[in-house]
Amino acid sequence: MDGMTSPQLLSGICAASYALLCGLIACQAPVRSGWMLAACCAVTSAWAGASAVLPGPAFSGLPGALDLARALAWFGFILHLYRRYVPAGQASAGRGFALLGLAAAPLSVAAAWLDWDAGAGPESLWSLGVVVRLGIAVGELLLIENVYFNVPETNRWHVALPCVLLGALACFDVLLCADTVLFRQTSGALAAARVVAMLTVSPLLVVAAARDRRWRRTLQLSRTAVFHSATLILSGAVLLALSLAGEVFRR
Repeated sequence: MDGMTSPQLLSGICAASYALLCGLIACQAPVRSGWMLAACCAVTSAWAGASAVLPGPAFSGLPGALDLARALAWFGFILHLYRRYVPAGQASAGRGFALLGLAAAPLSVAAAWLDWDAGAGPESLWSLGVVVRLGIAVGELLLIENVYFNVPETNRWHVALPCVLLGALACFDVLLCADTVLFRQTSGALAAARVVAMLTVSPLLVVAAARDRRWRRTLQLSRTAVFHSATLILSGAVLLALSLAGEVFRR
């Protein structure tokens, strides 16, 4: 470990943690959601392992490609939960989110290809990798917001934990992208802090997985699926403000 830095060590621990979590969930998963959660943990473990072995900018190389795969995997998991609980007659917003995911998949492949070279140039709001990551993260927040606010208050505690965990990770992705837009490069400190956040929520995901059977039995969404736009408006305002501030400081 003589040549291993602290971020690499944290990434290695994160990889081992999610690999263990993947195995535990796969062995105990009684429903489809459990298997999907295990797959998300496996992709997250691969991303953290690549970050430990191949240190560098968070959005480039193999770690950058796996980072996009990780974001897509968690987006797909949240979309599965959304479609699972929303009544069939209220699925119009769900189809929109599904189209967003389908569009993000090929764009992620293109972004991973363009970002493979760490010296490809400074990042900005017009960089495909940043745009795709922002789109996925904001989409996750919108999905989580819709799930949470369409649950009756008496049953809301059943989804509070996964909403908080996955929402916090999506917020961290937005923060990392916003910082990248402002300073035109990814922050090593924020990237390391994101690994710590991923590592912190991993044991709580076990609790969320254990609650899955309880969700299936008791959870009932309200009849009206309202598309909440507060997340989208706030995210856009933050990014616009950061972009303008960055341009002012550069000029």
